[in-house]
Amino acid sequence: INRWILYASMLWAAGSVLFLLALSPPSAVAASSLRSGRLAALLSAATFVLAIGLGGADMRLAGFDGLLSAETWRTGLGSTLAASAALGVPGMLMLLAALSAADRPKTGLAVIGAALGIGSFLVTGHAATAPPAWLMAPVVGLHLVATAFWLASLMPLRHAARVLPASEAGELMERFSRYAVPAVGIVLLSGIAISWRQLGDPTRLIDNPYGLILAAKLALFVCILAIAIYNKRSLTPQLRVATADADTRIRRTIGVELLIYLLVLSAAAGLTLTTPPRALIAGSTSDAR
Repeated sequence: INRWILYASMLWAAGSVLFLLALSPPSAVAASSLRSGRLAALLSAATFVLAIGLGGADMRLAGFDGLLSAETWRTGLGSTLAASAALGVPGMLMLLAALSAADRPKTGLAVIGAALGIGSFLVTGHAATAPPAWLMAPVVGLHLVATAFWLASLMPLRHAARVLPASEAGELMERFSRYAVPAVGIVLLSGIAISWRQLGDPTRLIDNPYGLILAAKLALFVCILAIAIYNKRSLTPQLRVATADADTRIRRTIGVELLIYLLVLSAAAGLTLTTPPRALIAGSTSDAR
């Protein structure tokens, strides 16, 4: 649960500044994004710290009472979770400060904070540290940047359909689409590269726990993609011309898209706690030697 909250809150905080800097939305929408981004940054900072204790407890096969043991925290501090928190906590505090502006994030703090937040996920976990790390870490980084932008844009876009005139909301969503289309491409291509590296063989998608979770994640992503295409091609043009109930329908579909996205992040968190076939093969080869 902590891993899922960490994923969602870090991506939401980093994505909020990307949304605000890229689209410069009207003040009513910007204010909503600033508020949710601040909350996400604060929550993320706390879960980064808690992840060290929970990770240490997991490594020591302890229960929740293990969090009260200094040895548990020493174990966690000796893992890559400490390096992740060393980047993530300052990054989230920078984002918290950057998002405290009245109507637009402070660009310098926002960019550095988002970079540290994304970077914190590149020093731990199966995907980013898979060999060759010099290649996989940037691929995972691109995947996270595009995901963060997409995820954090959904709530303010839904809010825009409620508080802005239909034509203005439609125009904002069309501007979002100009960024969303390449973002989808980045998520898709980087996701394929990461999955291929971790599985090694497409047939491993169904014969092990890691592959099954990944298959569920892919199925959910296809659902998100279908909703996004429907919104772009059908509902956004209707919103631009103020078609009756277009605003209500697009708020509903964006809400469903956001819910499915949170399920995708749940699957992603599950993948980090499951050994991929690549690591199993490497382990068996090492044992044979």
